[in-house]
Amino acid sequence: MTGPHFIIEGPDGAGKTALSRQICNHFSMAYHHEGPPPAELTELGAYYTNRLLEAKEPTVFDRLHLGELIYGPLLRGGHRLSPGGQQFVNSAIVATGSTIVVCLPPWPTCLINNRSKEELIKDEVLLKLAYDGWAHLAEETAAIIFDYTKGDFSCFI
Repeated sequence: MTGPHFIIEGPDGAGKTALSRQICNHFSMAYHHEGPPPAELTELGAYYTNRLLEAKEPTVFDRLHLGELIYGPLLRGGHRLSPGGQQFVNSAIVATGSTIVVCLPPWPTCLINNRSKEELIKDEVLLKLAYDGWAHLAEETAAIIFDYTKGDFSCFI
């Protein structure tokens, strides 16, 4: 098992990829972008845990499991990460000494960024629901909350 890893989460347009690349470059870490989960899986705990544990070197994950809790209900009518599955992933995060970072700049920043590039969610009402979901989830987790508009990356580098 390798680690520690960084797991970068947050809404579309929040600066996840930019932060991920900065961390990768600074620490010479591997990069992994996790897209939408496979449609055929009914429970995702083992899937996300395996992504984490299969990393052969310290890795920055540009999204991992938390997005399922936000985007699953908004885009698919429900998420596929059971409480037991969430615990399974959380145990792997702790075991690898990994850190979760939720990128959460101000809402207008995400909106402007979303309008200017290709993102998963283009509907702005749906995007606002996702943003609000991330803000709530960030408060509930032990994640680092990161706002790139403040320009201070020193907590990572």
